[in-house]
Amino acid sequence: ETKMINISKNSVSSSILDIRKKHTDIAPESAVVKREKIKLITLDYFFDKEKIGKKKIFIKIDTQGYEKNIILGASRVLKKIKGVMLEASILPLYRNENNFTKMIQFMKKKGFYVWAIERGFSNKSSGRVLQLDIIFINKNV
Repeated sequence: ETKMINISKNSVSSSILDIRKKHTDIAPESAVVKREKIKLITLDYFFDKEKIGKKKIFIKIDTQGYEKNIILGASRVLKKIKGVMLEASILPLYRNENNFTKMIQFMKKKGFYVWAIERGFSNKSSGRVLQLDIIFINKNV
């Protein structure tokens, strides 16, 4: 499908989801400077197109709050994926994103368990951790 993406000044904060004021207050360089039309494909489609086959796969997903949608687009191939690293917020930074507890529950239902949690994006002034990088391992692969 086609979607609009919000391009942030710092580019790393760019997202399909709308950025919250809390985020831009903490990191002014995350402010949206333009929007662009992009084409989305699912992981299911990508795996088919690239003939991924039986390789051991580890995926890193850093899509600024859109991670659950990416996983939902992998309904057929998720069982082939050994590990997933994704970013999840403690404090909501994008509208309609799932926080880290919901993402852990969601991934658990998909057959993955938490392997590691790493500090992600933090408030430079206060030191508060705002996002985590979570590594999940597929218990069935």
